[in-house]
Amino acid sequence: MVMWTALAAGPVLAQSTQSMEPVRLRLGESVVYVPALVLPDGPYVSFKGFAAALGGDFQRDESAGRFRMAARGAVVEIALSMPALARVGDVTVSLGKDAVARDDDLFVAEGAVSRLLAAIEAASVQQARAEGRNVKASFWSLVGAGQGNLKLELVLPAEPSSVDVQRRRSGRHVVRVGGAFDLAPPRRRHEIGSSLVEAFEVDVRDDELIVTFDAGPRLADVRARAAPPGVEVLFVAAADEAKSGVEPAAIQKSSVSRVVIDPGHGGSEDGAIGPTGLKEKDLTLDVARRLRTLLQLEGFDVILTRDGDEDISLDDRAATANEYRADLFVSLHANASRFSGAYGAETFFLAPEATDDEARTLAALENNAARAQASRATDELPMILWDMAQVGYLEESARLAETIQARLNRLLDIRDRGVRQAPFRVLVGATCPAVLIELGFLTNHGEARRLGENGYRQQLTDALRDAISTFRREARGAEGIVVEGTR
Repeated sequence: MVMWTALAAGPVLAQSTQSMEPVRLRLGESVVYVPALVLPDGPYVSFKGFAAALGGDFQRDESAGRFRMAARGAVVEIALSMPALARVGDVTVSLGKDAVARDDDLFVAEGAVSRLLAAIEAASVQQARAEGRNVKASFWSLVGAGQGNLKLELVLPAEPSSVDVQRRRSGRHVVRVGGAFDLAPPRRRHEIGSSLVEAFEVDVRDDELIVTFDAGPRLADVRARAAPPGVEVLFVAAADEAKSGVEPAAIQKSSVSRVVIDPGHGGSEDGAIGPTGLKEKDLTLDVARRLRTLLQLEGFDVILTRDGDEDISLDDRAATANEYRADLFVSLHANASRFSGAYGAETFFLAPEATDDEARTLAALENNAARAQASRATDELPMILWDMAQVGYLEESARLAETIQARLNRLLDIRDRGVRQAPFRVLVGATCPAVLIELGFLTNHGEARRLGENGYRQQLTDALRDAISTFRREARGAEGIVVEGTR
């Protein structure tokens, strides 16, 4: 639910009345000043200036609708068709907010610079290693690895001579990596707090890199292997096939076969309520059940996070997708606004920052619902989990969101409110492509009336079924891509 005002989707064309001023960036050991566009939600750094600061080249490809820079052995591209994402070599990085186009330059939110730098550094290290050059840089990233698993990647300055996993009675796991590593560990202890990894510590002793893990309650196994230029550690989730009723072999019958649908709210949490008394929790459950039936006819295995009027925490909803090793996670909601004229559906995927103020407000309201306490004792949105899990599925989540929004607009002839990003807690930690759909505004009398009609709900469900089936056809054989590293 959100108090919403109309906003155009897609890359913003900045107006000449917006001011420019330099911002201070730290690039390794040096400090540089780069031009920035000052907007109400903060400064946006010049992509052209960023390229120059790195000693790189900047280009705008008019025909392809994309901006490109080459720096430090890495190529960074931002397409106007998907302005909240950047490609750095073979990886995808979230910019958090839509890039802003002005004249022949592009501006990215200041908060995205550190993520771009980390990805550029990772690409530079890999390029140097491929060319046989000696490098001392290192980084780590913890990302989703599919089927509820997580993967830790350590990029090292030299190939390891040995990799060994030890399991202790205390529940801790130790990975010992042999080799002459001239590096300092990024941070000694990292508090993760996920169901697979509570925390891990990194240390260097003599000729060994030692990584010690505190196991989470759902960790079944830890596997490690040399993966030049570094090491991969896979955290395997405990399977619960008895609950799903599906054999492991059946899960692999296509790249997208199992969908977890999350009917928003439930139990003591009604969500938005329309003028006729229609409750968001009832609407989302009905649409979820209809969608389950249609997807099952298409050959999907479908699980609902709730199949009745019950309370479920936001953390437990994404955990359900991981527990059943989902290929897609779709959370259904309905919107509200103090403006009675607001109407239309919209689709979101996860980001550490919202693309606009309205998306930020919506995420804050959904994250702080009355009965949406975290399953762990914390009041903070654990965005470290976003780095761990959803970061590996950004491109797939964005593509799924675009496909769903296009089908809703076309088949239902409803207003295009666009695809946006926001830090929705319900999506955090899902190790598969994940989206949140606002089906419409219950505070709009006409739309609330339509949402209460069986015929319209069936049309809505048909559009969602068509979008998910289309995504499966296009995604067959595709794998999630590991994204950024973090110092």
